Amino acid sequence: MFLLRHSLVLLITLLASCQPLRPYAPIVTSKPVNFVTLTGGQRVHVERYGHRGPAVLLIHGFCASSYCFRHLAPELARDHRVFAIDLNGFGYTERPRDPAAYDLDGQARLVNETTQKLGLTRVNFVGHSFGAVVALRAAELEPRRCDRLVLACPASSVGLPALLRFTPTRYLLYPFVRMQLSSPQAFRAAASTAFYQPGLPTLEDSEVFRNQLLVEGFPDAYHGFGRAIDPEPGKQLPAGENLRKPILVIAGRHDRVIPLGNVRSTTRHLHHPQLVILENSGHGAMEEEPRAMARYIRRFIDR
Repeated sequence: MFLLRHSLVLLITLLASCQPLRPYAPIVTSKPVNFVTLTGGQRVHVERYGHRGPAVLLIHGFCASSYCFRHLAPELARDHRVFAIDLNGFGYTERPRDPAAYDLDGQARLVNETTQKLGLTRVNFVGHSFGAVVALRAAELEPRRCDRLVLACPASSVGLPALLRFTPTRYLLYPFVRMQLSSPQAFRAAASTAFYQPGLPTLEDSEVFRNQLLVEGFPDAYHGFGRAIDPEPGKQLPAGENLRKPILVIAGRHDRVIPLGNVRSTTRHLHHPQLVILENSGHGAMEEEPRAMARYIRRFIDR
C-alpha cells in the first residue's frame, strides 16, 4: 500500500509538471476553411493546394501531420489538386473516443470518407511510412476511388512497443510519455533520427509537430492506439497483392527507420511496383528532397 500510494503521488506530480494540452475549439475557429465534417460529426483537418489537374491526397506517417508535406505539396500543386490530411490522433483532426478509429481500418475509412466529402471520385494516394500502409488499406477498401499509389518509405509493421499494448502499463507510462512530449529538446532529438541531412528538423519545425500532438483528446488517441493496434504487428499489414493499381515505391538511401532492405521486403508482393531511391534522404524524404520526390511523383501520376 505504501509503494502504491507513493507511486500515485509520483505519477500525479509528473502530470502536473507536463505542458498542458491545447483546447480544440480555438484551433477550428482560427482556420475553419481547412476542415471537413464527416457524417458522424468529426472534424478532419485537410490542407489544400492547387486548383487544377488530377487529385492527389497526401497521407502522413506516425507522430507526424500534414505539416510534413509543406515543401512537397506546393511542388505538386503546380499542375495537380493536392490535399494533405491529418489522420486520427495527429495534427488538427478531432480525436475520436472510439479505439477502432485508430486501427488500420479506422484510419483507412477516415481517408476514404474524407475524399468523398471533398468530392474526389478519383484520387492518387501518396502515403509516407505508416501513411503508406493506410493508403494501401484505403485502396483495398475502395479500389474504384484510388487511381494510383505512391508509397514513400513504407512501414514494415504497424505495431506498438509491447509495454504500450497492455492496459496497466499503458496507464502507468502515460505521465512519462507526456513528460517526453513536454521537452522540446527531447522531442527534437528523437525526431532527428528520421533524417539523413544535418540540422533537420529545425527547432521551429519540431515544435510544430510536438505542439500538434499535445492537443485536447491526446489521452483518447494514446489509449486508442494502445487498444486498437494488433499485438502481432505484421498481421495488420494490408497484403496489396490483389490490387491491380500502378504503384510507385520511394525510399531514402540512408533511412534508419525503415531501411532499404525492409522496403524491398515489404513491397515485393505488390503488383509490379516501381522503386525509386533518393540518394540524399533518410526517412523524411518529402522534407529532405521535396523537388526530386515531386518530380518522380508527377512523372508517375501523369504517365
